[in-house]
Formats: sequence, structure tokens, C-alpha cells
Amino acid sequence: MNIFIVEDSPIVQGILAKELSRIDGVVICGTAQEPADAFRSIQANNPDLVILDIVLHNGNGFEVLKKIRDEHLDARVMMLTNYSYQHYRAISREMGADLFFDKSIELEKAIQAIREMACNNNRIH
Repeated sequence: MNIFIVEDSPIVQGILAKELSRIDGVVICGTAQEPADAFRSIQANNPDLVILDIVLHNGNGFEVLKKIRDEHLDARVMMLTNYSYQHYRAISREMGADLFFDKSIELEKAIQAIREMACNNNRIH
């Protein structure tokens, strides 16, 4: 399963890449810190899953999510953010995000969801 990480913090990006690379069948196919770079790279890399933060350099993750869905890309999208307010969860769901996790308290749940997806051919349970 190819995963693309869109995260403005290099530290968090590194932690995610390290943890996810330990999962059999997972490959980190790219990373980005801002929406324009993210969308171009997502199109080029065609990942199975995009992990997407809401607050990014020079924009936000909702811009990326909108483009992914407007362009009908096949990638699943997991929102992983410190901004887990109920209205952000609702907006994410309405815009087509498949999963939503608070990275400050649900990081292990997010990683477990990815483990399960990798074991089940990218299906969400």
C-alpha cells in the first residue's frame, strides 16, 4: 500500500514515515508540507492512501482534499490533525475524507487503522 503524507511539521512527518514503514506492505511514496506541492505529487505518485493534516504551510488540507475528490483520484484520505473540532470532522466527512483522527490523542488508532488497511488490501473496516 503506497502512502503519501501531507504534514507541515517535519518532525511529525518523520515520525509517521518511520512508524508506517514498519508495517509490512506499506511504502511511503512521498511527502509534502503545502497544498500546491501536495496535489502535484499526489497526482504523480497515485497513492492508495493520503494522510492529510488540516493546517499546512500556505494553505490547508481541505484544499487538497477538494482537489483529490474533484479530480476523482482513487486515493483514500485520512485526516490526521491537532484540530479535531466537531465542525472540522463534519466538513472532512462532507468533503469525502474516509477517516479522521486527532493526532494528539489518536495517533496509535490511526496507525492501527493503516495496519488493518494494509492487511485487507486497502479496505476500511
